[in-house]
Amino acid sequence: IGVRFDYDDEVTQNGIVLHKFQWKPNAGKITASLKYWRERHRGTDSVITTVIIKRGGTKSEVVQAVEEAMSNVKA
Repeated sequence: IGVRFDYDDEVTQNGIVLHKFQWKPNAGKITASLKYWRERHRGTDSVITTVIIKRGGTKSEVVQAVEEAMSNVKA
């Protein structure tokens, strides 16, 4: 689909251990809109959004974290 989640690190917020993922554009064949975004934002190392997921989180917590991160994506 032209993007990937790169695992960045564990972070601790308010005593809770969280996993940090960065959503980045891929190289190669991608949609025109992603290609345009990638070219304007430092290439494949640019971060589209960051997803923070509680370590040991439930499926619904993971889905909620991803949906929240996606709502922060700007063109």
